[in-house]
Amino acid sequence: MRISQKENIRAAIKSLAPGNVSLIFLGCAGAPFSTRPGEADASYTIYYPILPRSAPDDYVAPLIHELSHVYQLQLSGSYAKLTHSYSMRRIELGADYLTGVVIRNYLNSSNPTQFEHNLQLVGKYRETDTEAHGRPEQRVAAFRYGFHLPFEEFKQDLRLANREFQRNRYGDLEDF
Repeated sequence: MRISQKENIRAAIKSLAPGNVSLIFLGCAGAPFSTRPGEADASYTIYYPILPRSAPDDYVAPLIHELSHVYQLQLSGSYAKLTHSYSMRRIELGADYLTGVVIRNYLNSSNPTQFEHNLQLVGKYRETDTEAHGRPEQRVAAFRYGFHLPFEEFKQDLRLANREFQRNRYGDLEDF
């Protein structure tokens, strides 16, 4: 089964990249999880590593994180606008937060540990790195903010939930 046909990934796509978004999932040996805008508007390639002895469920949380980047890119209008508005760490922690919202509310999971275990394997933690994803404890906290968000208070609207992170939750993570 293609990874984009897995039920959890399809639910995440529906919540984070609905409608006219074109997605290509490309597994490459040794590749990091990453998202790249395509040449056409609303087209994206999501890269993921092909690892020996990995199960498709090992990829769910990191792929939802990458789909969260698609959501961020669509919301901002372009990579240039997104990176002009936010630091790379803020973008990455925002994707962790959105991953928590999606896993809890669209995948109906009550167990956050799958993401937290994968989290240790993904990302750049050196704070001096221009692509820093945040320290592991910041990433777990961002995910948990999203996972435990009272989503019904935001009318089940990802835009409102994302705004909550940008206005109120991100600042809480800077003190970690």
